[in-house]
Amino acid sequence: MADYSKYLENKKFINWVFSQNDEDEEYWNNYIGKHPEDKEWIFTLKEALSFLVSDDDTLSPKERSEILIQLNKQIALQNNNKARFRYRRIFLRSAASILLLLAVGGGAYYYYTNQEDNNYSDYVLSEEQVRGQESVQLVLSESEKVSIENDNSVINYDSTGEVMISAGDEAFSVEENIGKKNTLIVPYGKRSKLQLADGTWIHINSGSQLIYPSVFSKNKREVYIDGEAYFEVAENKDAPFIVKTPQEDYSIEVIGTSFNVSAYKVDRNFETVLAKGIVNIIHKSGVLSTKEMRLSPGEMASWDVHSRKISVAKVNPENYTLWTQGLLLFEDLELNRIVKRLERYFNITIKFEDPLKGSVRIGGKLDLNREMEVVLDNLAVTASLKLEKIDETQFIIK
Repeated sequence: MADYSKYLENKKFINWVFSQNDEDEEYWNNYIGKHPEDKEWIFTLKEALSFLVSDDDTLSPKERSEILIQLNKQIALQNNNKARFRYRRIFLRSAASILLLLAVGGGAYYYYTNQEDNNYSDYVLSEEQVRGQESVQLVLSESEKVSIENDNSVINYDSTGEVMISAGDEAFSVEENIGKKNTLIVPYGKRSKLQLADGTWIHINSGSQLIYPSVFSKNKREVYIDGEAYFEVAENKDAPFIVKTPQEDYSIEVIGTSFNVSAYKVDRNFETVLAKGIVNIIHKSGVLSTKEMRLSPGEMASWDVHSRKISVAKVNPENYTLWTQGLLLFEDLELNRIVKRLERYFNITIKFEDPLKGSVRIGGKLDLNREMEVVLDNLAVTASLKLEKIDETQFIIK
């Protein structure tokens, strides 16, 4: 592993990155020829730094110093990972307005500053990246990452920004910077429960990502969900609670209530089910047509991502919220939707020998707290189909 600090602290290296004169170019080409083992990281660092430019393509010494400090922190966090950085171009007015995004080894780490950035979808992982995570990842401001190995974890924020994490028999605290955005990544096969600083509880299902500030502002509480979550929102009439989704044309606004949101960016339908209180669904049915729809308890709003059409139906909220207790209830639901939930819950792959069988509608109840193969056998019996095991994580429905 290369010692990155020797490049970040090397004046000739920094001059090469920002001034790019012929003398520096010749020096570093010769250096790389003598140290081929460091070539990949030298060019990675050079490219990453060169993409951090100001409006006039220059950086003051102070700005350079701030950037290098943050970049060094990022690399230090991944000191045993040789994967390349991926980055996006960023324009800076000052060092205080930096948003540094570095994705390493399939994971995303963020450094948010005092400038508000609500382009959440630019900074979330793909479904494949989320699925590939081995543990729940809590990404704090300034790109500090905490890995939580337990399948079901509980995370608590207090009003000072301190974070307490409980995972099985372990409990530990993490210091936070008030007002910074955090990201909670819950991979396939894991679940997590989060209490925000305002007292709101959020249950986060498998394959989900939640972005939120450590402490909300006085007049607005806003979070972003890519996946599924059950919200128990603490009432605050002066600060509405807003849930953004991967589709900018669909969001939820509440004061204090309990509801379930399923909004995986790969799914065709986004569903909001209200258990208690009132929620307003804000959606677009056309380019200039923004509408607001109010739900009452026991109603589900289903928004079609493709057609932009929304429908409301009476439902049993427990069918959509008991997953928080490890139970899956379904009434007249397509088998392929049930299978997708099980894939996410157990981190497995289930294929249909005949894809048409995925459209079969069934009703029933599955106890997800039982052994996985018992759950799958029960599903096969309920659907009157045969399920065959290929290996430990792959199954086929015949």
